Amino acid sequence: FDPGRVVLASTKTDKPEPVWVAELAGATLAIDRSYAAVALAKRGGPVAERALADALGKDKFWAVRGTAALGLGAIRTTTARDTLIRALGVERHARARRMVARALGEFVQDPTAGAALATVVERGDASYFVEAEACLALGKTRSQRAGELLRLAATRESFTDVIRQHAYRGLAEARDDSATGLLVDGLRWGRITQGRRAAANALAQLIRGRRDREARDVRERIELLLADKDFRVQAAAVEALLVIADPAAVPALQRMIERELDPRLRRRGKEVIRDLGEGAPVQEELRRLRDEVGELRNLAGALRERIDRLEVPVETKKKKKKKNR
Repeated sequence: FDPGRVVLASTKTDKPEPVWVAELAGATLAIDRSYAAVALAKRGGPVAERALADALGKDKFWAVRGTAALGLGAIRTTTARDTLIRALGVERHARARRMVARALGEFVQDPTAGAALATVVERGDASYFVEAEACLALGKTRSQRAGELLRLAATRESFTDVIRQHAYRGLAEARDDSATGLLVDGLRWGRITQGRRAAANALAQLIRGRRDREARDVRERIELLLADKDFRVQAAAVEALLVIADPAAVPALQRMIERELDPRLRRRGKEVIRDLGEGAPVQEELRRLRDEVGELRNLAGALRERIDRLEVPVETKKKKKKKNR
């Protein structure tokens, strides 16, 4: 149905697993192979994993290889992880390599995945964007070396400050509270806009739900950005205050609304004030639920891998019995 996805529509297609495998291996158009990779990743299992691994190693188009990598990251088995680590070292196309690094970030608390990403962050990459993606993924793995290496990466200059942006985000993902000083320094006027916005967002992620003295100081520092000369930094500060979810930020937002002429800032400021009044406790609950979902995904991946290992000997025994008959 609809080869090449040329029809403007939202569709949900369910096919038998062998059909998806054949489509991933032999469809003429890359977009059809990519959709097959996504479908197999949702199914999971050893057959889907083998098909995705083959596509990652053999497909001619970088986007299909990248989609296969993301699929292996979603499956989260040790064999999928090892396949991704090998691909990270041999993949030549920067965009596909970037997606491989992103997929490895799904292996939270996995020292092997963390070590592979740490190597990329430490040595660098020919592509700024691959190096940046590795920084964010390393933070997501919560590796013990994440804090040290991401601080090192944050000193590197790059196009649109992309490495520093992702290093800041990685520190937030790693839950590195000791990085607060570095991130506050990243807010300073004179630094590249994208990096300043990323620092504000990372600080908000780190202190979200906290009400201690350090969190108050950080919130007040972000409130100062509401009067920044850069509109984009002002907008990032508004969003950061929403993430922090502290109703004490309402007076600063009200002052911004009264002072600013830009209707976009005023409208968003009013929306954030409304949300802080209605759902401040909900933000902390969402954070807790996200962490629990991540842990459950890792557990599900480990259980799936164990089940797959148990199924193989059972199938082998059945085949032997048939032969004996």
